[in-house]
Amino acid sequence: MDNIVKSFDVLSAYMSVTSKLLGSNVSLDLERLRTIKSCCSMIDGLSVRFGGIGYQLNMNEENGDITIGMICPELKVQTDDPFYTLMGSTKAFAVKKSEDEPECIQLDFTFDGIWVSSDSDDENAEID
Repeated sequence: MDNIVKSFDVLSAYMSVTSKLLGSNVSLDLERLRTIKSCCSMIDGLSVRFGGIGYQLNMNEENGDITIGMICPELKVQTDDPFYTLMGSTKAFAVKKSEDEPECIQLDFTFDGIWVSSDSDDENAEID
């Protein structure tokens, strides 16, 4: 596993660049950093288990939240199951911890918008 890219290594490089951009206006919360480092170890374990090939990092510029996405080619959207059919029909799919019920998992399904410009031919389309 030594030659496999680790999520915390990717995050560390991202943190270095971001910290330089933000300058002396901010400092790192060491407790949160320890927590995310521990979680990165768990993410790396999942990456090995599910054949992960890379990570995508995103930071919410408004609140600083960090999202680590794991790319797993062994986990595929399969069309022979209704759940996978639904996932394949979405623009994006996410599994996350529910904000309203913290002990529950929330599944988010994102679809393309349904509104079009008024000059479109589909404006009076009816739903079956």
